[in-house]
Amino acid sequence: MSGVKEKSCGAVVFRDDGCVLLIKQRAGHVSFPKGHVEAGEDEHATARREVREETGIEIAIEDGFREVESYTLKNGTPKDVVYFFARPVGGELHAQETEVSSLGWYTIDEAMRKITYKGARNVLRAASQFNERKR
Repeated sequence: MSGVKEKSCGAVVFRDDGCVLLIKQRAGHVSFPKGHVEAGEDEHATARREVREETGIEIAIEDGFREVESYTLKNGTPKDVVYFFARPVGGELHAQETEVSSLGWYTIDEAMRKITYKGARNVLRAASQFNERKR
């Protein structure tokens, strides 16, 4: 048990049609694109970089949404994942072959069934509500 808390950042990316971007990690779980904060990066920069690296999509983060999913890794290390709400603004959808086995756009109902962990489903629920308020 390392005791040092890990931190990652990512984004719940919504298209204008209400579909959300999900990735399936090579490890097998389905969630949102995310990854570790690198030296000198703020949370937004990490989220933008990770979404671009894992999915090929450029995003614009919208103000007013920041959800944190907290859990403990198998090795006992606590981890926080900070998610932002974002829209795609460019790029071309393709999986980062080293980490992502598949990806795609899903309706909220489809996404709720596909997402592996309850914490990520809670993040999606909050993002969906945020999206509805913005319409």
